[in-house]
Amino acid sequence: MSLFSSLTAESARKLQSALVAALGGAHTHVEGGVYFTNGSLMASELFCEPLEFKVGTERVVLLQVDWPRHETVKRAPYLPPERLLSHFPDEVLVFEADEELGAIQNKLEFVIGTPIDGSELENAIQNCRQKGPATLHVRSEFPQKLTGGASGQTTEVRLVHMASETEASSHIMAVLRQNVDAPDEVEEYKRLANLDPLTDLLNRRAFLGALDRQLEAMRADAGNGLGVFYIDLDEFKKVNDFGGHDAGDTMLRLVGSALDSILPEHGAAGRIGGDEFACFLSLVDSEECALAKAQEFLDALLNIRLNVDDRVFTIGGSIGVALVRELDVSSKTTASGVLKFADEACLCGKRSGGRSISIRIFEDSGNNQKSPHADAPEPDRLRAQDLSLYAMPVIWLGTRRPFAQEILLRVKVTASASISPRALLSAAARNRYISKVDSWILDKVLDAADEERGRSWLTVNVSAESARDEHFCDVLKMRLETNPLLAARICLEISERDFLREPASIEAFFKLATELGCQTAIDDFGGHWPVLSRLTELKVDWIKLDPSLTGPALSNEAKAKILASLVQTTHDLNIRLIAKHVETQEQADQLSEIGIDAGQGHYFGRAIPWPGAGNRNVPKSIT
Repeated sequence: MSLFSSLTAESARKLQSALVAALGGAHTHVEGGVYFTNGSLMASELFCEPLEFKVGTERVVLLQVDWPRHETVKRAPYLPPERLLSHFPDEVLVFEADEELGAIQNKLEFVIGTPIDGSELENAIQNCRQKGPATLHVRSEFPQKLTGGASGQTTEVRLVHMASETEASSHIMAVLRQNVDAPDEVEEYKRLANLDPLTDLLNRRAFLGALDRQLEAMRADAGNGLGVFYIDLDEFKKVNDFGGHDAGDTMLRLVGSALDSILPEHGAAGRIGGDEFACFLSLVDSEECALAKAQEFLDALLNIRLNVDDRVFTIGGSIGVALVRELDVSSKTTASGVLKFADEACLCGKRSGGRSISIRIFEDSGNNQKSPHADAPEPDRLRAQDLSLYAMPVIWLGTRRPFAQEILLRVKVTASASISPRALLSAAARNRYISKVDSWILDKVLDAADEERGRSWLTVNVSAESARDEHFCDVLKMRLETNPLLAARICLEISERDFLREPASIEAFFKLATELGCQTAIDDFGGHWPVLSRLTELKVDWIKLDPSLTGPALSNEAKAKILASLVQTTHDLNIRLIAKHVETQEQADQLSEIGIDAGQGHYFGRAIPWPGAGNRNVPKSIT
């Protein structure tokens, strides 16, 4: 109180406010000078720092005063340093300014219990004398360096040069604080807090933060549009089921690397959770631009190959795109709202069976709109009477005559909604009734083939789940063991994708089908070595070439020669080839010149309702 009474009213008010704040736990700073009532300057600056101890019940504040050198004022009573330091929360050592480096180093090492690099300490002391307080961190492990080295907590050493008016009496004070995280590790913690630990992409929180900043930038300075891509992996569960969770983790890392590798500088990618990822890109100003980038993401996923023992896993994805135009970004636009919008677009693609791209123009007012697919029937609730079979002709490229029909599953379209076959089959596989769907198709095909007894043979797709389903195989044996002529008209085909995942199961099924007298085929063949290397053991009759293999050969002479070599090799093994998705006469002519035996596609005929299916033996429900 005697201090306040000796100050001017304004100075007393400023000091009292600072002390009250410090007693409340805040570090405060008073600028502008504090004056005595006689007009002389008491201090040019004051610092109030709350200390972490009490005297009795009283809190203690350290008042640091920048004393004016040109004023002669009455000093406060002197407080011996040892009395002050006895209450200080950290360990403190005070050295003479001219004390030898070795002596200082020995004393610090004795207190810390860890060797200190002498050159680092010398540099810190010099910086302390010339530039002000210096800080270094001593790691707890041995041996150690003050920078780098093993991870672990450190002792923080703060060096303060306490110079008096006479250099002869100056000192260096070292304040030691134990168990402090090293600055480089603190930065690493901050970095890791924003990253998904498995893929090293941004985690959901960090991605939304980055997207919010991008939206804020668009509000401040309208850009050229923004594309937000929501990516949901297709059939990722099969990687976990057949390869184990380690394979699943590896696949997620491969997906993260694939997305990051094709992401330009003006974008960001993150793992939103589970098997869902997201990216955003600025400078996406049209649906064409968004589609091109989404296709690039999709192609990157389709190129991934994961080898686990004798299995090869591939992955695909459904991509929903929210195209954000600068005019649609308002103060209410949030990152979570835009991401949800992209997710809804992705769900539309998932309903079509995956491996799709769905683009929607973002509108704030449309965030709560009903999805255009909300009325579509759930694929796992469909009944057999909702299904129908279609047939697509298979043509000899040499004579252009049909010799087979591929039987395809279709879902009957209603006035209000429809669903794709791929979505149905995905749902059937997910809910583990795909073998029932396959059995229903096979029964109708065998019934029709048995009654028509024509020369044309029928090809039917079989899922990997059905190939290893004992009941499905038993039904197949029961229908065909006593009717070899019927078996000769049936070709059972399994996709290369399923073969890569379950080679042992597919080989066993092909062996059974061959023994029964059926023809066999590998569908959607992309030329992958794990399949090529097994062709001699598989002894399949047909290979259906994926357009990704035949398409480039139609426009590139070198690739055409490579494909011709593959054709010759398969012919040497008595395997014939069918090209899929033939759209023009020119394509048909080129494929025939390369040596491919047959083709199918819109040029030869679209899939039409199959009259052979009829309405015989339709069960009430598949599921």
